[in-house]
Amino acid sequence: MDINSSELLNTVIKLFIIMVIGFGAYKLKFMDRDFSKKLSNFVICVGTPFLVLGGLLGTNDKSFENLKSGLVIILVGICIYIFTASVAFISTRPIKDSAERCIGEFALLFANTGFMGFPVLKALFGDEKGAFYGSFYIIAFNLVIWTYGIFVISKSGSGVKIKPINMILNYGTVPCILGIVLYMLPWQLPAVVTDAFKMVGDITIPCSMFIIGGVIATIPFGKIFSDLKVYVLLLIKLFAIPIAASGIVRLLGLDNFYIYFVAIMTALPCASNTVMYAEKYDVAPEFGAKLTGISTVLSVVTVPVVLSIVDKLFISTAIC
Repeated sequence: MDINSSELLNTVIKLFIIMVIGFGAYKLKFMDRDFSKKLSNFVICVGTPFLVLGGLLGTNDKSFENLKSGLVIILVGICIYIFTASVAFISTRPIKDSAERCIGEFALLFANTGFMGFPVLKALFGDEKGAFYGSFYIIAFNLVIWTYGIFVISKSGSGVKIKPINMILNYGTVPCILGIVLYMLPWQLPAVVTDAFKMVGDITIPCSMFIIGGVIATIPFGKIFSDLKVYVLLLIKLFAIPIAASGIVRLLGLDNFYIYFVAIMTALPCASNTVMYAEKYDVAPEFGAKLTGISTVLSVVTVPVVLSIVDKLFISTAIC
């Protein structure tokens, strides 16, 4: 399968424009840090759960084969996160500032699989299948981000407290479990309900980019592009991790679809959650915004390049 480069370019440009609007809104004082923190909390606790539910429940093709593929995607996703967590931990050890080290580790670990991944997957596999496959990967994403991800943030010493019960029952895991249960039922929710879920989930994409733009607006322009640490981390994030992860999937013996799928989902820029969690918990939000903002801009070039490399190294036949 050849990636639709024009669709990918359009997706990145749209996200960049929304980020610029958020930047302007902050400069014009329609947004401030307090508003940004509340919006971050809203997206994490309300928008993202419905993004998952809308994707899982929006498909009309409920089959055992689809469910099997979805469960394989979850397992593959968790394996990839274990690998990525190791790379992120080692790569960020040289950073002296504890808050920046934690946010750097978080940024390397999590890609923008929901807010940018969904549009790209829909462009490649169609609206229904793209959202369906993406939702199962987001299940792995949420399971890791609400457990190990929160642990990574807590290492900054910023006062983030972890309760064992909250690592099991939270705004990430509960919607995932609920979505799988509802998907497995022999009947479907009314279309008006699933459409409402999708509408709520869709607001997470622009809101997340508003937040990034707003945080970037607080950084002096000269500091945005002058931090060498950012580019070292992004070299690892945008090139080393997706190529290595694709190789791992090949070694696991999975077919080309899963290799290509993992390559897409790991080659995406740093997760918007990097900024939203940094804002929510007051852990180096400026550093998080630089990583996320710059990686989003660079991804228009890096994603097609990485997918071309993966195709040449690991894809033996065309994906149908």
